Amino acid sequence: MTVRNKGLSSRQTLVWDAQNRLSEVRDNNGDMLEQYWYDVDGSRVKKMHGSTTTYTYFGHYEEEVTSGVTTAISHYTFGGMRVAVKRGNTLYHMHGDHLGSTAFAWQAEPEALLPADPVPVPVGPT
Repeated sequence: MTVRNKGLSSRQTLVWDAQNRLSEVRDNNGDMLEQYWYDVDGSRVKKMHGSTTTYTYFGHYEEEVTSGVTTAISHYTFGGMRVAVKRGNTLYHMHGDHLGSTAFAWQAEPEALLPADPVPVPVGPT
């Protein structure tokens, strides 16, 4: 068990299982904040946070269930780095920092990807 303050107004207690994997996060009063489950290979397969449960079927695909509503989450990678996430019908582009972590994300808008007016393409000698 580990106790951390993490700059929060109250501290959190981290509970680890026998295989040294995070299994619970509790608040200062001992109330459950998050709970995690793992498969036999040690990959996280389920996370509960309040009324939201996230199931991870593959490293790149998850389903988040909140109040009976399921949202699919797909992670897209290129060259081993995550470059985009699709949450439901919304696509987010990820921008990484020099350490490989995600620095920020922005929502992809189809209108922003194409020019508003077609760009003339020169044909023949110019």
